[in-house]
Amino acid sequence: MDISSLIEPADYALHNEVMRNAPMTAVIVGKDHIIVKVLGETLLRHLKYPWPNEIVGQPVEIFLPEQMRDKHRGWFDEWMEAPQDRGLRDASLMTVQRKDGTQAKVRIVLRKLYMEDGGKISKEYAGTPFAGGIAYVVVDE
Repeated sequence: MDISSLIEPADYALHNEVMRNAPMTAVIVGKDHIIVKVLGETLLRHLKYPWPNEIVGQPVEIFLPEQMRDKHRGWFDEWMEAPQDRGLRDASLMTVQRKDGTQAKVRIVLRKLYMEDGGKISKEYAGTPFAGGIAYVVVDE
């Protein structure tokens, strides 16, 4: 039996409701630092951004205080050269910046997305080759 035949339309509604209210938001970021997709709303509500209009297409550094942005670009580029998944046990608190300029703390879990050894792109996202990562951002509201 094909597992996909067990999925009913109601399951999609449940999935959407679970993701909307989950304490973790997935932010998909391309190798070029650009946010391409956000799954979940908790982070954006916490940072006071409407979902997702203002942040998709923006550099991921939009979430960081100005003084951290250049450092983050370097860290991100290094991570993309040799991506290593970082789990929740390894996640430390990170300072982020809300839309209004105030700061908050979140925990980040990193996972590579669509890359093989040597940086060979193995899949496509939205019909084009894609290499990037997923930051699962945990918000303790």
